[in-house]
Amino acid sequence: MGLVWSGSAAWTVVHQLGLEPTGLLGLFLLVTSITLVLAQPARWLFSRSWQKLQGGRRARWLMACVVMGGLLALAIPIEDTPLRSVEETVEVIATGEKNPASVGTEVWVLEATEDGRPVPFANLDLTRSWELREGALLSAGQSMPAPISWDAEVSQETVLVLVAHPYSGIAEVTRGGTTQRIDLYDASGVVRVIELPRSSWPRLYHLSVALASSLFFGLILFAAGVWLILRPPHGTPESEQESEPSADPVDGRFGKWEWLALATPPAVVWTVYLLTFWPGVMSHDSINQWDQILSGNFTNWHPAFHTLTEWALTRVRESPATVAAAQVAVLSGVVGWALASMRRLGLSTSSAWLISGAVAIWPANGITVITLWKDIPYAISVLALGVIILREVDGRTRLIDKRPGWVLVVGVTALVSLYHHAGLMVAIGSMAILWVAMRQRAIIGAALLALIVVVMVQSGLYQAVGISGTEHPGITGVATHHIAAHLASGTELTPQEQSEVAELIPIPGSSWYDCEQINSMIFDPNFSIDSMHDQAARARSVWWSLFTRDPAVDLGQLACKSHVVWHIRQVPGGHRYVTQLGQSGDGEVFTILANDLGLELNPIVDPLTGPLADVIVNTQRPFISWLFWRGPLFLYVLLLGAAVAALRARDWRYWVVVVPSVLVAGTLVIAAPAQDYRYMWPVVLTGMTLGPYLLFAVSRRETADPDQALPSGDSIAQPYGNQPDGGKGAMRPG
Repeated sequence: MGLVWSGSAAWTVVHQLGLEPTGLLGLFLLVTSITLVLAQPARWLFSRSWQKLQGGRRARWLMACVVMGGLLALAIPIEDTPLRSVEETVEVIATGEKNPASVGTEVWVLEATEDGRPVPFANLDLTRSWELREGALLSAGQSMPAPISWDAEVSQETVLVLVAHPYSGIAEVTRGGTTQRIDLYDASGVVRVIELPRSSWPRLYHLSVALASSLFFGLILFAAGVWLILRPPHGTPESEQESEPSADPVDGRFGKWEWLALATPPAVVWTVYLLTFWPGVMSHDSINQWDQILSGNFTNWHPAFHTLTEWALTRVRESPATVAAAQVAVLSGVVGWALASMRRLGLSTSSAWLISGAVAIWPANGITVITLWKDIPYAISVLALGVIILREVDGRTRLIDKRPGWVLVVGVTALVSLYHHAGLMVAIGSMAILWVAMRQRAIIGAALLALIVVVMVQSGLYQAVGISGTEHPGITGVATHHIAAHLASGTELTPQEQSEVAELIPIPGSSWYDCEQINSMIFDPNFSIDSMHDQAARARSVWWSLFTRDPAVDLGQLACKSHVVWHIRQVPGGHRYVTQLGQSGDGEVFTILANDLGLELNPIVDPLTGPLADVIVNTQRPFISWLFWRGPLFLYVLLLGAAVAALRARDWRYWVVVVPSVLVAGTLVIAAPAQDYRYMWPVVLTGMTLGPYLLFAVSRRETADPDQALPSGDSIAQPYGNQPDGGKGAMRPG
């Protein structure tokens, strides 16, 4: 197994770094040499993991990990780098033969290109049979057959432009063992364009890279997964593990204000961000909502509840800084509360401080938390909901069993629903799955009361303050965007559908269509959102008809607009919006969109503005931006953490912990309006805060037979709090 991993690693690295040497033999020798270097450490790594599993489970786990490795290779992705130095010969032969009607046997090569780049004829080794004339190659009939050749990269397509006139003869063109015989005689005099396709073996090359990458990532997942699941708790000999850990800390007693201590690093760092970019960061959406606050004319394009929250906060002081400061305080507190909660469930002190520090200094968090967006309170609420579910699933420090905790569950569920148009699906969906896992009536009661609160706010409160204006595109906008995809792809429409689509999308042509974002449609001056909603039933009917006719178009649309959810690295040439902060060519910093409301950057700690802006801008470089400004990595961390936690604790319910984040991602797959980082920020926050605990700190449950430590799925232990005796510390207040 170690040899397989080292070979796949060598092949993947050679491809990714573009180290392909000239010729197949050199490529084979390079991969073999790297494989031999890696073989011994790989054998040591995998033999330990391999021996820990029962024989019957090895194949199943290995196959599952290889499949997941393949999906991971697609999501990263392993770049299709060109085969920069693996070459094959392109040969043009002036045969000396000719069409009976031709006057001569000339062969003119006007131009040769490799993937659009001209082949420099002046650098070729010309024989007496060929000459360079006016920038073109000519074989005029001497010493035929007359060959001329050059090397072309196997991954590139060769295009030849040849002259065909009354003096032309017959040429043979060869590449990759395939020869074309071309009669160039033409009485009128034209040019002939000959396309020589890429070699057939790069397809096998890229297939082998895909397989090697799947093995490479799959075997890493296999070894890491077995280690994470079977390793003993930190600092505890395996023979001394408890089957039911208590809710006492792993090192030292809890302090009453531990949550406040753990909240201090993010609070301090993010306050520095706010003072540096005072009074906060504001995009077009932020300016629009601020204008509503000043005018008192509220709309529900952006969730009105969020705009009303900002209005209430600014009654203290009418400044964006008031809202930004509140966001800093609340998120810091929730992070501290989350870490203190996990400390009660086994997270070590050092790990808690490490997570707190990492969340604090992460540049994307610092600049995002001081931005006036609905996505900030939404992300905070989703994180809080994840912590609540973790405590319920673990069972030792439940909240819902106590009245104050139950009220907290209701409030958080309602806030998730109100701060985002898709929040209701995330909140109620999470509570429904939690109920399926726990089967407690208190969960149903909390969900119902939260739903009542949401209805009261969106009907009574909104009506009282006169919420009006253009409605958000919603699901009708999603259907209409899919109709636009069919227009752009040329799906055949019936005359009636053509008439209906012309009314739904009265935009000339289809060049405006963009699969990555809906904004190119809804903000076109010819498009009316009100008219679209008036024809909502017709839009859904037309979309369904087109979907059943050509579902591949809709699947392609979903794959394109959802890469913000699953594609770890930035898609080359794709849209990207991460923050309103930017710098001009002379280093001037911008954090607030130009506006007529008198809002502008006015830093209190001016010396830090430039350097801190440099840090944020540098993290957006393509090479590392996927780590700081993409959400999929953190989604995968959560999913892997849920798998590890469920297997260590022998309790599938740990999967419920990641349900809020998965539902956030799922709503974006269906209805992501654009490729904005902020839409995945709830997943990023949850992944950074809860992910390490799920991966490393969930207590391992033991069985009588050590070989059964990895469950097959049919023997699931009850959560600690559901044990007959309530579990150690099950009702300990949180």
